Amino acid sequence: MITKECPECDGWGYTEYDRDVPSSSGLGYVEEYVADCENCKGRGQIEYTDEDEYDDFLTGGPDPSAIVITLMLAGTIVSFLVIVFIFVRELL
Repeated sequence: MITKECPECDGWGYTEYDRDVPSSSGLGYVEEYVADCENCKGRGQIEYTDEDEYDDFLTGGPDPSAIVITLMLAGTIVSFLVIVFIFVRELL
């Protein structure tokens, strides 16, 4: 079984939750408390699934650098200029 860090508790095994506490005045309040993470049951690790692998594949790829983006833009501009040049030459 392959595991990964729990995204809910960041691998700590516990996290903060909120709960409503009633009072005699009828207003009540919200109380924060720390408890074992419900997602990983306090272990800090969850099982790595095929869906996680798919999500990591979609989002985990390297971001294109500025150089790559510049080269792609330059290629697009050059292609556009070549098409315009051919079009204008055919008109004359």
